[in-house]
Amino acid sequence: MAGNVNGMKRLLALLLLVAATVAFGQESATSIFNSVRTDIMIVAREHTGGADVLEVKVLDPNYKEADLQRQITRLGELLQSPPRALRIYRNSFGDKPSDQFLEASFGLDGLAEPGKLRLNAIAQAFASDQVKGIGVVFENRAADSMAISVFRSENIEVEGQRLPGSIGLEYRIHPLTSDPSKFDIPDAKNSRVESSVAKVEPRGGLDPSIYALIAVAAIALGALVYSLLLRGKSKFR
Repeated sequence: MAGNVNGMKRLLALLLLVAATVAFGQESATSIFNSVRTDIMIVAREHTGGADVLEVKVLDPNYKEADLQRQITRLGELLQSPPRALRIYRNSFGDKPSDQFLEASFGLDGLAEPGKLRLNAIAQAFASDQVKGIGVVFENRAADSMAISVFRSENIEVEGQRLPGSIGLEYRIHPLTSDPSKFDIPDAKNSRVESSVAKVEPRGGLDPSIYALIAVAAIALGALVYSLLLRGKSKFR
C-alpha cells in the first residue's frame, strides 16, 4: 500500500511540473497564471485543532534546505507563530538528480483567518532571487466577500481564482521588486484594493488530457494538494 501511495506522489509531482511548464508557455496579456512560472508552491489547510498545516514544494533540485528553513522561520516571525513539527526533506519523481524537489511540512497559526488571508507575509518570507513566482492554495476555503481576486501595485501583483468543485482558492504571487519590505498585499479588500484591481481577460485552459490526469491522480491519492495546477477556471469576485 505504501508503495502505491509513494508511486502516486511521484506521478502527481511529475504532472505538477508538466502542467506548470505548459501553463508558463501559454500567451496572455494580463493573467500572471499564464505568464509567471511557479518556483514554490504552498498548500495551506486548516487543522481540526485550529492551526494551519502547510505543505511547501520547491521545484528547483538545487534549492538548499537551509534556505527553505530560513524562509519558513521568517514566515513564523511575520505571523508571530513559530513553525511547529517542521520537516524538510527531498522527494523525487524519477531516478535522475534533476528529478528531485524539496518539500516541507509544518504547522503555524494566523495565516488564514475569517475575512483575512496573509498573502503578504508569504510573499515577504519566500520571495528571493531564486523565487520569482509563488503559488498558494487555501484548501477547502470558499471565496467570501473580503477575499481579494486581483491586486497590482508597483511592487507586487497577485491574482486569485476558485478551484473547481469548491475545493479551495488558488493564488499566484509575482514580486516586482527585490525588497520584501515594499510588498503591500492587503489581507482583505478595502478601498485601496478596489482602486488597484485590474480587469483580467479570460485565459485559455490547458489541454483536457492534463486536467484528466491530474484529477485521476488526485482522487487516487485522496488528497487535493496539487489541484493548483488546474487552469482555466472562473475568477472569484
